[in-house]
Amino acid sequence: LLFGLGLLYLGLSILPQGLRSLLRFAGFLSDRERGSECLRVAASLMQGPRGHLAALVLSLYHMDLEPDVQEAGRLLTSYLRVSPECVLFHWAASILAWRYSCLGDAVFLINKALWCCGDSLSWRACYLRYELGVFHFIDLNWTQAAEMLRGV
Repeated sequence: LLFGLGLLYLGLSILPQGLRSLLRFAGFLSDRERGSECLRVAASLMQGPRGHLAALVLSLYHMDLEPDVQEAGRLLTSYLRVSPECVLFHWAASILAWRYSCLGDAVFLINKALWCCGDSLSWRACYLRYELGVFHFIDLNWTQAAEMLRGV
């Protein structure tokens, strides 16, 4: 319940004002603080997939909408300890590392995410391979970038 409410409140709060007023007329409230608080409580419970998704959404929220590097990093590292083979947490951590100029860490984390996909799925993880190719491109590793982007 907390995850759903938090996602609803947070999602509605980032819509344009005209659409929010129309939705408020229909009975939907938008409250960014309440939404982030519901997600924070759901993530702190660390129970099941909803806690994982709440932590992921909250860490992405702290990367983009309300920049708080320490909170995003704390959420990701705590959940990576609980679920060390979760592809989505490795991907989000790579985005955080890339945003804050740790390109080597971002490449490592994307490679770890591809490893977590396993042999049967890693060749199908096009978005991860694309991001890894872009990271190699930014780092001027042309051959590795071409190798990753060729399969996309």
